Amino acid sequence: MTSHTKRVLTSLVLIVVLGYLIFWASLLELALGTLVLSGMGLWEFFSLFWPGSKRLWLKCIGIVLAVPLVMHNYLGMPALGAVLFCLWAMNAIFLLQFGRGRSEIDWQGLQIVSLGLIYIPLALQFLVGLAAEEILLVLLSAFATDIFAYYFGSWWGKRRMWPAVSPKKTWMGAGGGVLGCLAVSLIFGLSVGTAPWLVWIGLGVALNIAAQLGDFFLSALKRRQEVKDSGRLLPGHGGFLDRFDSVLLVLPAYMLFQSFYPLF
Repeated sequence: MTSHTKRVLTSLVLIVVLGYLIFWASLLELALGTLVLSGMGLWEFFSLFWPGSKRLWLKCIGIVLAVPLVMHNYLGMPALGAVLFCLWAMNAIFLLQFGRGRSEIDWQGLQIVSLGLIYIPLALQFLVGLAAEEILLVLLSAFATDIFAYYFGSWWGKRRMWPAVSPKKTWMGAGGGVLGCLAVSLIFGLSVGTAPWLVWIGLGVALNIAAQLGDFFLSALKRRQEVKDSGRLLPGHGGFLDRFDSVLLVLPAYMLFQSFYPLF
């Protein structure tokens, strides 16, 4: 089976799973599904810094702390309260280390866990509070950017866009990503949205920029850590982060945009 075939088959499985979570799952199931996605993403993120069983206790603590960040909507807990809970949980770890007389605190480890919590579950938790059409818009915008950029870049890409960060990304691929994201945004706007079409064009541009920046961030992180993929969970794609890196920035970008202008 070729890599491209694996990529297509994996995408079909993802469509089925995500389709169920978006359209048929209860709020609890959506929250639990988002928590599972967060856990997978966090494990890959932490493993970029600590491969294998290194810092296993810190990895597990980080994944456990994703629970209040993701579940706060379902539990009726303020988001800021969940963030502060995680902050003071990390402070408690520092306090215990210091109290045991350790001369050197694992500051880098604590910072990596904190960054992972902000990067992944704090972004994904927005899914639990969105309507089905909004979740679909966010996911399709991110995926359309990736897919159109991949094929446009593979077929016609020549000039490298940012080789120091991602050697394979081209300007033609980036242009294809813009077209894909704009198409998704306009289709949604003209079909089920209530905002003027110019607003949907603005949203498409904003989400596309967020998607490509999210992709570049993970690319830079992988090059810094000298790894090709974030994991091997998704055949043909790599890891969870390789597939959802765009979503992690598109979600907060969408939330910011719609807070200024109602779209539905």
